[in-house]
Amino acid sequence: MCVHGAIANSPGKASVTTRKLVRDAPASKMRPRNVEDSERLGASSWKISQIILGNFNNAEFLDAMDVDPPPVSMEEDAPTEADASNKSGSASTFYIKTVPHPHNESGTTSYILLDGGDLPGDTPGPEQVAAHPQPSVPSPACKAWAPFRTRADFEYAESVVLPNMPRKWVDTQLAGIQAGWSNSPSNITFRNYEHMEKSLAAARKYVVQFQRGEVEADFQGTTYRFEFQYRDPWQFDGRFAIRPDSRRTHSLIFNSLFAFALVLQSTRYPAQKFVCKDGVEIRLFDEAYTGNKWWNIQNSLPHIPRMPHCYVPLSLWLDKGTVTKRVRKHPVLLRPLFLPSNIRNASGNGGGILFAYMVMPIDPADPSDRNAAQTLAWAQFKREVMHKVFKIIFAPLLGPAKHGELLTCGDGIQRVCYPGVPITSIDGEEACSVSACRAALANFPCPRCLVHHNDLDKICKTFPLRTTETMKQFYEDAIAAPTKTESERILQSVGLHATENFFWSLPNSDPYSANSYDLLHSDESGKWGKHLWVLLLEVLKENGFKGRLTLNLGKIPRWPNLKHFPNVTTEDYTDDSALIHCIQFYQLYRFLIGLECITEDMIARLRKYMAKYEKYCKLVKDQYGKDFRYYKQHACTHVIPDIEDKGPPAGYSTRPGEGFHQEVKEAFNQTNFKNTDPQLARIDENKEAFARIRMAIDEYDALHSVAQEEDMFDEDASDVQWTLGSPLKWTTAEQLQQDLKDKNFAAKLRVFLNDFVVDLPLQPHDMIEIKPHRCIRLKYQSCVNWTEKTDILRCNPNFHNNRRYDHVLVNDKPEDLTVAHLVQLLRCRLPDKSLHDIAVASKPSLTFLNDLIDGDMFLRAGN
Repeated sequence: MCVHGAIANSPGKASVTTRKLVRDAPASKMRPRNVEDSERLGASSWKISQIILGNFNNAEFLDAMDVDPPPVSMEEDAPTEADASNKSGSASTFYIKTVPHPHNESGTTSYILLDGGDLPGDTPGPEQVAAHPQPSVPSPACKAWAPFRTRADFEYAESVVLPNMPRKWVDTQLAGIQAGWSNSPSNITFRNYEHMEKSLAAARKYVVQFQRGEVEADFQGTTYRFEFQYRDPWQFDGRFAIRPDSRRTHSLIFNSLFAFALVLQSTRYPAQKFVCKDGVEIRLFDEAYTGNKWWNIQNSLPHIPRMPHCYVPLSLWLDKGTVTKRVRKHPVLLRPLFLPSNIRNASGNGGGILFAYMVMPIDPADPSDRNAAQTLAWAQFKREVMHKVFKIIFAPLLGPAKHGELLTCGDGIQRVCYPGVPITSIDGEEACSVSACRAALANFPCPRCLVHHNDLDKICKTFPLRTTETMKQFYEDAIAAPTKTESERILQSVGLHATENFFWSLPNSDPYSANSYDLLHSDESGKWGKHLWVLLLEVLKENGFKGRLTLNLGKIPRWPNLKHFPNVTTEDYTDDSALIHCIQFYQLYRFLIGLECITEDMIARLRKYMAKYEKYCKLVKDQYGKDFRYYKQHACTHVIPDIEDKGPPAGYSTRPGEGFHQEVKEAFNQTNFKNTDPQLARIDENKEAFARIRMAIDEYDALHSVAQEEDMFDEDASDVQWTLGSPLKWTTAEQLQQDLKDKNFAAKLRVFLNDFVVDLPLQPHDMIEIKPHRCIRLKYQSCVNWTEKTDILRCNPNFHNNRRYDHVLVNDKPEDLTVAHLVQLLRCRLPDKSLHDIAVASKPSLTFLNDLIDGDMFLRAGN
């Protein structure tokens, strides 16, 4: 038996609904062996089938704006004329098809089922669907803590070095340990800090170490010399593909865990993905390798049978950050684009690596005393220094990028690899520096295209793109110009500095197309944070309204990862307000570009939202005098090409890099504050060495505990898709009825159980035992990216001193979709000792929490 029901989150956020609450396994298998097993494992599974897009599914609003409402799911999508040619039959299966690049000789078209149905008749069987090669996993070393003498040595060093324990404290501790603080002998062999430092020095040899670089540049007749710390980037690539002359350096890296990532997670060739439903194929973009840019670069490489050539793409991030009131640091990170975004954008192994500390020239004069020409000269000098640094730190990539280098990859296959930097994740200031362009006040301020400053608000118009060839030609013409005035005229006509851009010499690393749309600086701290939100507050202040939005936002139910803003102000506006429409379409725009998976039909919808957003920006300008001619507004022009070329912007956001500033600040506080860059480099080497060895030890421990874990493994655990949490004491239906002050609760529960749960009707005298719970942890397949996700739903009268009853969606059909509150989560034990989980939701027509009990409904989870 089943009852249509739902579990969802708070309004305005993507809501998860269930197709049905169904008993999908035999009762004997679903029933736990005892109460403790039941409480730990939960029951049968709730199958999550789709996501409803909250406030963005407001059909009346979209109809009024002449925009089609977005589809709820693929089942509601109507094929467009462009899709008609992609029909391949009448199959009703919902799946993702991945088509490998032709250069990928070992690759085959793979399929991932999304609805548990059958693939079309001409596709491979289940054993061939999304199959992965089995990795050759090396066993962890017998002494995974090497080069430390003992595991105790490593763990002691880890415990004192990472938190930066003072040297004298370490000496005191080690002296006490060696003098016999404990009755039993210690496995720690260190005698003092200097002795421990020798093991640390040996451990640092297992990672790519920093080296010192030096550049010189002239400014106003003075030669300035700069030193900096950097790592060899091609050795960095050795973490992912062994370089013949660096096997020893990276031997520790290739333990079983990282080999698994190398073989199963890494992507050595581009591919095209399609979402397929009812015979219609829609192009899907979710990672950098699904975009057109990597595909086109791979097309340009040699294709020799049995000698694979592949592109090795890296993402570059750099940004200035304040570590003290007077000190700033400029870290540079590299991230491997051939790993999934959730790995490369995370911290730890497989993620970004500190590549260098960029030089930051100190202005010898007061910037406020400079005229326009002097300011331009100083900006050009800083760019000249930056690109001289780039020339040194990226020098090891030049040969392999041009001619390729034969490497033995983690799967044991030799490939000719061509490194490059197709994506830079940087904000506006760094984008201008990397592109050697002039700043935002120039006539042509965009580092991507030749848009004039007066046209920055025209986000639906296309402009000539900057390319390496065209910009290099302008630079050479300016250098060859007979006069300084003529040279300046040439450079000014395209907003360029007289700086030789290093990336012109690095193949497949065009600095202009590499510049990417940034959600953080373009939106959160750009169009919204510094413009639309500021304008909204100004309008409210002029009208004398404050506090309404603060009160409304305070009523939004709490939810994991949903931030609350306690201090904001607002007031109601009519639906015909240009500012409100402008904000609404900006929200739609921002919602779509923030998705992890974006399809071609979403891109078509995005174009409509952008046109409406531009329209209402013009009305806002007329009504409030707001000028939208700024670079971050113009960045919208490039978001769709970026999605098609590089995948969704979430994959190359600067946000993961911004978090690294905190690590730099913590490391800076561990230095003596003098000549800090070498010390920062040493600290990072220590951290990476500890991380590598810790990973090897964890794998070693896991390998030696397999037998014990197998003895404790519960075969039913893998089937559990939800678990009830925060249990209360066992009670009865009648006692709970009194606690809820609802005289009909027990009767309604008994009727529900008789109708939908038990085979034999319950008698009035049969006792129903109940254990209430305050939360449920629910696993489901997200239709944002079709991966497994977890949400926590709560029904708690006192959650952190606030009542919290999360919203649910009852019935998953669009025409019957109803919002309700989750009131109770009950585990019912019937006279036959069977256990059944029941969710109680408020009556759909009621919206106030004090009306939750009257007219409630019961949704069965299972037994």
